[in-house]
Amino acid sequence: MKHDNAILHIARHYAEQGHTVFINTLHRREYNYRGLYPDIIFTDDNHYPLLFIEVETDDSVNQLSVKQWQRYAATDVPLCIAVPLDSEEKAKHLCQVNDIPVHLVFSY
Repeated sequence: MKHDNAILHIARHYAEQGHTVFINTLHRREYNYRGLYPDIIFTDDNHYPLLFIEVETDDSVNQLSVKQWQRYAATDVPLCIAVPLDSEEKAKHLCQVNDIPVHLVFSY
């Protein structure tokens, strides 16, 4: 649930700023793009995706997540990765060594 709580917290923050945001959690799937379900999706007014945010916990910043990041990064939608502060450098390193073209890695 830590993961889903982080998704809800981050999505709420951006929705309150007026962004159109959809979420996909373990129990709630609102949006898919080409069969993919990123955690948070920013869209334009026509619901076309503008940005994906994949949310990780300390436990999930690993090679398994790298495979998922690669799938999202292979789309035409920019990818951001949100991680706990202690995992930010590890996530950046994993993106670098696996050649993942991430738009931004940031901490929550």
